[in-house]
Amino acid sequence: SRVLWRKPNEDVMTEIDQVQKIRERAFAIWEEEGRPVGRDREHWLQAKKELGFSAQHDAAPAKTGAAAPKE
Repeated sequence: SRVLWRKPNEDVMTEIDQVQKIRERAFAIWEEEGRPVGRDREHWLQAKKELGFSAQHDAAPAKTGAAAPKE
């Protein structure tokens, strides 16, 4: 018989955690700057750079809050 259960991919979990950290930092930057309109992508990239994450996160996830980048 085959085993259908497998361990979760730790790389995927790490990427999810990284995206969440970027999202949280981008939101904090947005608040620190007085919640300006239209600078979400800039805040996302700044957060990514501050946190030292690679270019794989340049394309942000779908907008779920004020600091999420526009597509």
